[in-house]
Amino acid sequence: MQKKKSLDELPALISEGKLTQDEAARVIFETTYTNPGRFNLLSYTEDQRSDFLLFCWPKFKSLLKSFKSTESTFGAYVYNSIQYYKLIWAKQNMLEDSKYTAFKPALCSMYREQQEKIQEFAEPAPVYSARKTTPNERRLVFKRVFYGECRLAPRKSLNKKEKIALILALKSAWYVDDDHIRSISSACNLNPTVISDIIEEMKGNLVHKSDKRKNAIEKMQRAYYFFMLYRTQMKNLGRNSSLYEKLSRVSKHHEKIWRKTKAELDTHHLSVTPSITDIGKMLGINPNVVSYYLSKLKAKKSPSTKQK
Repeated sequence: MQKKKSLDELPALISEGKLTQDEAARVIFETTYTNPGRFNLLSYTEDQRSDFLLFCWPKFKSLLKSFKSTESTFGAYVYNSIQYYKLIWAKQNMLEDSKYTAFKPALCSMYREQQEKIQEFAEPAPVYSARKTTPNERRLVFKRVFYGECRLAPRKSLNKKEKIALILALKSAWYVDDDHIRSISSACNLNPTVISDIIEEMKGNLVHKSDKRKNAIEKMQRAYYFFMLYRTQMKNLGRNSSLYEKLSRVSKHHEKIWRKTKAELDTHHLSVTPSITDIGKMLGINPNVVSYYLSKLKAKKSPSTKQK
């Protein structure tokens, strides 16, 4: 088994032509990675340590050029350099994290000024009824227009296209804006306040789903970052490195998380949409009715429904 090279002997090995600058940088990386306690890196997680060492990688190559053997051993020089790099890395991360916070007041002020300028030329915002409708009032209205049960409804009932439009509006409630509300209200001949209130109520019920999706996106992005980070380290170190297999396992672990979360984000499980039961409850109608109209829409879109 080949003896591991110590940091102190690296300058002599390079001067004798037995080691290249790149090979010496790999030795520094491996020694630092496998001995975190020696270099005061135990407070970092493995991912943080890898991120930090990737930040140090270009600097490792220049350490031998700047080293003066008359002042200290090379191992001590590497240790002191890493402590200095830690300060730079921490400061850089703190600046990135606080960048938005530091400029937030100025950004808000700029945003308000820009909004004022825009509003000078913008169309007036839609004015809805000052009185909010209650959930029971809304359910009664929608029950009437779906079933045509009451003479107080604006008309006997909505037609099929209008019912589908209303259900789709609730299905997409998280993304519905004032323009959509105006269009739906006009198409269905319903008070815009009723539409606006039920959309807002549905949005409130979807906040937890939105948070869940955001967390999944952050998890996916983090996993992809570390997947690429470890791949870069593997490339820098080469297959002959004693760390290559370990980095490969960690890289595959993060790749698996990334791909799995990415696939989950494409499913209904992490979508910010209400269930058929939620829509039925919100409208005060049987969920089977909601399912029926959604199936009609799917059948219309499906190529299999075309006449042969």
